[in-house]
Amino acid sequence: MSISATESEGKIKISRSYGPIGLHYQSVDGVDYLVSNIFELGEPVVLSPEEPPVVLDDGDSPPSEELPSDVPKVTEITSIYPNPFNPSITIRFALVTSGRVSLRIYDARGVLIRTLLGESLPSGVHEVLWDGRDHRGQHVASGIYFAHLVAGDVRTVRKMVMLK
Repeated sequence: MSISATESEGKIKISRSYGPIGLHYQSVDGVDYLVSNIFELGEPVVLSPEEPPVVLDDGDSPPSEELPSDVPKVTEITSIYPNPFNPSITIRFALVTSGRVSLRIYDARGVLIRTLLGESLPSGVHEVLWDGRDHRGQHVASGIYFAHLVAGDVRTVRKMVMLK
């Protein structure tokens, strides 16, 4: 694709050797405009001088193999903070795909202390706050605990330390 501009004429010519050209711009008042399938027939595409700058995407670039930045590449517990904690801790985790998620807290003996999540969530990054209480609402004792995340066939565990 080639773009040429002539200041004196106030015209911009957009040409491409094959296929359609898509044109997208956003006005100063925030309205998006999209014009697609503009075929190059030798005539210049004229834009009004009152319009804002234009961003062109001709689709020549191959599709990216990378996931968008907001979609994680790995399902995992990404961080637990603060650790050690008292009285609460934030558990942040990433999901590559949407689906049923279970987040449970176990003590060092493997006893289930509390289920924090048991529901379907969309892909992305999520946070859950554990208030340091068990399933009866009682504060847990100082010690080592484990956050156990299950999402699909992925299981991940992170250690937490409660200090009083």
